[in-house]
Amino acid sequence: MHNNQVQIFDLKGNFVRMIGWNETIKAAKGVKVTDIQVIFADFEGSRVLVYDLNGNLIQIISGEFNQPTDIVIVSNKIFVVNYKGKKASVFKN
Repeated sequence: MHNNQVQIFDLKGNFVRMIGWNETIKAAKGVKVTDIQVIFADFEGSRVLVYDLNGNLIQIISGEFNQPTDIVIVSNKIFVVNYKGKKASVFKN
């Protein structure tokens, strides 16, 4: 059972905020945090969600994935690895 959210804590372990609740995340995987964004794959929802550091939704990327599991950012490109189909999807960040 999943709880449809990503919880954010500070470096001391104190709860800061929860994101993804409104978007009904099914299973968050492959979380990537940059200086300006939090990006993660929704494995069972077959999509990628992008938030700013304040927890505001910036973008939902869908239609290209088949159970995404991992995310890597290189040179302003987001590489998303899909569990099914054994392929990677690439997007400009």
